[in-house]
Amino acid sequence: MHSLPYWRLAFFYFVYFAVIGGLSPYWGLYLEHIGLTPKLIGVVMAIPMLTRIVAPNIWGWVASRTGKPLQVMLFGCVGAALCFIGVIWRKDVAGLIAFTLAFSFFWNAILAQFEVLTLGYLKDTPEKYGQIRSWGSIGFVLVVAGLGVVFDYLPIYLLPWCIFFFLIAILIAAFSLPNDSAARGSQTKTSFVAALKQRKVVYFLITVFLIQFSLGIFHAFYSLYLDYYGYSKTAIGSLWALGAIAEIVLFMSMPALLRRFSINWLLGLAIVTTALRWFLLGAYPQLLWVVIIAQLFHAFTFGLTHAVAIEFVRRHFPGSAQSQGQSFYSAIGFGASNALGSLAGGVIWDVSVGLLFNAALLIVMFAGAVHVYQMRSSQAN
Repeated sequence: MHSLPYWRLAFFYFVYFAVIGGLSPYWGLYLEHIGLTPKLIGVVMAIPMLTRIVAPNIWGWVASRTGKPLQVMLFGCVGAALCFIGVIWRKDVAGLIAFTLAFSFFWNAILAQFEVLTLGYLKDTPEKYGQIRSWGSIGFVLVVAGLGVVFDYLPIYLLPWCIFFFLIAILIAAFSLPNDSAARGSQTKTSFVAALKQRKVVYFLITVFLIQFSLGIFHAFYSLYLDYYGYSKTAIGSLWALGAIAEIVLFMSMPALLRRFSINWLLGLAIVTTALRWFLLGAYPQLLWVVIIAQLFHAFTFGLTHAVAIEFVRRHFPGSAQSQGQSFYSAIGFGASNALGSLAGGVIWDVSVGLLFNAALLIVMFAGAVHVYQMRSSQAN
């Protein structure tokens, strides 16, 4: 009987999402600071998402073939830290794109395999995933709020060095993890392709793809959007932190929610609240109290969608298909969707800033239509 390495898993989530806390709210502002146009910002911000289409599937295949997700993850941690040195070093567009591409390839080896390890340790209590994952949101909150204050007084030019510090912390966290044999256990052979071909899996992934497509617009341009309407960096950081705090509450509540409600019902709730969030941001960006309410819905837009997706993949990609299943979800649910959102956001911004979240709303409405169709089809069968 192996005990759950709770705090080592929690610390890894904490520092991993500390990096996201530096990148998501502030990277666009940093790129603007070094002279990139909105379209180029959209391109650079899309690179990690574009590599996430391919890279997680490559790493997932390697992990499945070798049966060593921890070693694959460690390799990704080392490669990401080394490549980010190039991101710090190069400020020209070609160099920045090249090193961002290399960094992203290794970065995308990490999370999907760590999710597999975490679920492996949880074994018969997967509903506790949200409680451990909430430490990632805590790391995100602290870094977002802290950097918001810091960059009101210090130049945002220092941002890459802050991120590099957390990448080193990820290395320390990764090498502190125990051997993954206890997490792997005995795995039954399951066909990834057969699991992927299930009708309900296809419709579920399409729905999640569309929700994350709208989130891609948000992630790439929310900070610039708020800056455009006159919000300070402290306010921007505080709003990002508020969304992550709401996400923490949601993650902590997931065991009870999964016991009480079906996955379809919870995904429907995520769609409705996401649509309301984008409507509020598009219609009332200058009203702080409205923006605050909209940001609280991040608990459902990202938190609920992600927690439900992790549980869905766990149920429908069992045994040896789990690594590839989580990697494929990462590629579809974050990579392709977020990349398209980032690129689309850059184009929409040049046309009209005010249209940004109206476009996101239309995308989520389409997700709702797909979800309703899937549920009706399931009932008919």
